[in-house]
Amino acid sequence: MIEANSPEINVEDLMRHIREEILKQKHQLDQSSAPGKADGQIAEKQSYEIADFLVYDDEAFISNAYRGILRREPDDEGFWSALNQLRDNSVSKLTLLINMRFSPEGKVCGVTVHGLLKSYLSQHNEQSHKNELRMEPLAINELDNITIQCVDKLDTLQIAQECLVKVKLTNASNRILSSCAPNPFNLSYHWEIEKTGEIVIYEGLRTPLNTPCLMVLGTEYEIKVKAPDEVGTYVLKIVGVQEGVRWHDSAESATLSINVIQ
Repeated sequence: MIEANSPEINVEDLMRHIREEILKQKHQLDQSSAPGKADGQIAEKQSYEIADFLVYDDEAFISNAYRGILRREPDDEGFWSALNQLRDNSVSKLTLLINMRFSPEGKVCGVTVHGLLKSYLSQHNEQSHKNELRMEPLAINELDNITIQCVDKLDTLQIAQECLVKVKLTNASNRILSSCAPNPFNLSYHWEIEKTGEIVIYEGLRTPLNTPCLMVLGTEYEIKVKAPDEVGTYVLKIVGVQEGVRWHDSAESATLSINVIQ
């Protein structure tokens, strides 16, 4: 029972106090979750071991990856994007490290992380990490940074003969190339008549990438080729094709002049 002489409650003062407490708690929460506020800061060096980064988790990992590899504190957008991917297990720590190291900004900084590529390749041999190799559509400007060179010298084939041609695929884009769904990147070719430039076979056989082509690296592949059905002198133009998206025909495509004989 409330006694008659109880002091009257001032509603306005009470509400003002509640609002002040809410603002105070919100400010504390914002401060604790802001980028760069995670405990423990990695030392700045020109070269690291992978373990130097992997000892950190969650926010501390993202913050220290930025500090060590990009030599700066994380920006808000990059921090939260990377943290959300890490928390929902859509990417691994190793993937975030290699993407950061071989981004345009990471290339400029040039920090060495020993064993990073070796560990990344080993990780991607496991089925559980297949989602990280999903091949989404490449933009035209990304395709412009992908080149193909012939490694083998080949000048003569018989009519309809099938053979393997070794090529080097160099990926200077910011994406990993793979032959995984939903839009696999494969190697193929066109046949053109050398004298006229007329295309006689546009849709060549497809050769999937048997191992991912990582950023900045050149990787060799053997592609299966079938010669035209008629005698003549042709140009074999080896190209990339992203299924369901587009062919990658460019001046940087590998070409060979080949005589097709009986």
